[in-house]
Amino acid sequence: MSFLFRRALVIFLVALFFRVAMLVIVYEHPERMFVPDSYGYVQLAINILKGNGFSLEENPPYTPSGHRTPVYPLFIAWIYAVSGENPLGVAIVQVLISAITPVLAYFLGLRLFSERAAWWGGLLLAISLGPIVYSVFILTETLFTLLLSGAVLLMSIYRDQNKKGWIIGGGVLTGMAILCRPVAIFYPLTALFLVWLIHRGHCQQFLSASFNFLVGVTLVITPWIIRNTWSIGYPTLTTTAGDVLFLYAVALEADLKEISYAQAQEDISRIWSEELLQRGEAHNETLGIRRYGALGAKMLLANPGRYLYIHLKNDLYSFLPNGTEFLELLGVTQGGKGTLSVLNQKGLRAALHNYFGKDLWLIWPMIPWFTLLGIIYIACVIGIVALLKQRQWFIFALLFLPVMFLLLIPGPLNNPPRFRVPAMPYVCLLAGAGLAAATSWAGHGLRKKTEGHCLIT
Repeated sequence: MSFLFRRALVIFLVALFFRVAMLVIVYEHPERMFVPDSYGYVQLAINILKGNGFSLEENPPYTPSGHRTPVYPLFIAWIYAVSGENPLGVAIVQVLISAITPVLAYFLGLRLFSERAAWWGGLLLAISLGPIVYSVFILTETLFTLLLSGAVLLMSIYRDQNKKGWIIGGGVLTGMAILCRPVAIFYPLTALFLVWLIHRGHCQQFLSASFNFLVGVTLVITPWIIRNTWSIGYPTLTTTAGDVLFLYAVALEADLKEISYAQAQEDISRIWSEELLQRGEAHNETLGIRRYGALGAKMLLANPGRYLYIHLKNDLYSFLPNGTEFLELLGVTQGGKGTLSVLNQKGLRAALHNYFGKDLWLIWPMIPWFTLLGIIYIACVIGIVALLKQRQWFIFALLFLPVMFLLLIPGPLNNPPRFRVPAMPYVCLLAGAGLAAATSWAGHGLRKKTEGHCLIT
């Protein structure tokens, strides 16, 4: 076995160890793997297995839904077909997938950096708390992270080998990532910019590669858009966009009226539901969500500056550690306390007291994880500086742009900071490059000092 594959195996085993530890924790308490979004994915999977179509309803007539995209429900359905509708089966497969992702990051790092930087990047991802915790949640994070990481890896291979199959494959994986989590719809813009960096000054090659990438994406997502057109009467990837605009409007309302997020959501839902009833759209998912989206957009456009401030402020919560989710999986704390509203209105200290209450001491066992995340962030900044200093524009764009759209889009949806999890492979690789650069700079400085000492003596 070669040195590189031995390193990859070590990364996999380290990642697997921590994720299996989470699996052991939830084995006797599978209910802890569920959050509100989980139940919709599971219901879709059950209906698929029972031949009831892609529906969120538990009882007939099983009206077709376009609220979720199909990849993750199909993933659960496939596992349920083998495990007998056992959520632990989903967690086991996700643990394996989550342990493979740092290995992908390692091989991506080998194409971009030194072996040392790739090693640090893969190892940091293997021991990062966010990916470890979310490997056992019934949520899209783990599968989505693998798919998008695969697309990024194929893009780097295409740069080196310039073969059509790699760029089409990157498009196919991007399409699958989009149908797993629609936020990936922004990645094709990043990919086309990367293709431009690869083929600068060669217009024909740029157009050909861009076409091939988009063909891969289109082949995957078009059947689903056609399905939605036939089933729900609307040519869209998902009706979630209306939901998102509604939640953005709730955050704005809470800020303007200085009330809790939960209270603002209740107030707006009551008012808008009455309007839907008057229009006869209350029992139609597509019309209802579109109306919610339109009303949400209207509210946001009435106060765009204030909302932009709220959105960017909430984006900062992506950088918070995933300690609360970890403690909730352990069963020592509970969510649903309105902590994000307290954080927005009264600050971090009040939010900590609101969440932990008399158990504030629980923060101390989490210090090592928080310290690790802080080291990753500092090293990531060093890695970015090193790339910019060396004018490595392709590598910088390949790793930094996915982080930007993954962390900037959520805004008020960052509760908890789960949206950072898919960005962690790129953050950790940048951190690996930063650690490698820092040790290299330190070694260079030490050599210069030693040489100077020798000259003096």
